[in-house]
Amino acid sequence: MGRKHTFIDCTRLYFVSFATVNWFDVFVGNGYDAIVVVEFNDKNLELYPWYVVPSHIHVIISA
Repeated sequence: MGRKHTFIDCTRLYFVSFATVNWFDVFVGNGYDAIVVVEFNDKNLELYPWYVVPSHIHVIISA
């Protein structure tokens, strides 16, 4: 089940990490990194260093 979070201070950077259910390897193969970038940009979030692992993603973002 997803949760909706809001940014308290839009001038700060936030570290966000999320994983798949039961740490199932979903992000395998080519192209998932581009999907991550597009989805964050569509939500008007500025993406800083990010890392896609087969079962989870780490990003530093700002609103």
